[in-house]
Amino acid sequence: MTSIPYSTKRKLEIMFRYIFILMLMTLTKTNCTGHKKVLKNGKAIKLITGNFIISKIDSTNSYYLIYGLKNKNSYKIISKKELSAETEEKLEIGKNYLLSLKNFRQQDDNPLTGYSSSDPCFFLDKNTQICTEENVFGPYITEDLVGLYYVKK
Repeated sequence: MTSIPYSTKRKLEIMFRYIFILMLMTLTKTNCTGHKKVLKNGKAIKLITGNFIISKIDSTNSYYLIYGLKNKNSYKIISKKELSAETEEKLEIGKNYLLSLKNFRQQDDNPLTGYSSSDPCFFLDKNTQICTEENVFGPYITEDLVGLYYVKK
């Protein structure tokens, strides 16, 4: 019986580790850019996860419009104005937060509210209209925020 040279063993070991990591990434449906697919009611919902730097906070009626930067891209996040426990961390412009964003426009069209995924503007409620913006991805929603507060999980 012949023995396998050490360098060949090492190459095989590295190859098996690489295959194992690829299998793990495939099973979790996550790629290296921080996109993840989650099933909801049989539909795949794409989540964008990662560290976002808060660049701007605006408000309209009963919603906050929070702008976050990730990899030089800007994202608009909608957060309903709500009070949170005082123990939660209030968002600060220029600070990093780990967020999982779900594209608001991936929701089903709803003729009762007038929401259509193809229109650039839509109503969140009877008084609040939101529009897409040039060079800004979104709008997105997240469970990581309650109003202007970051909810650590």
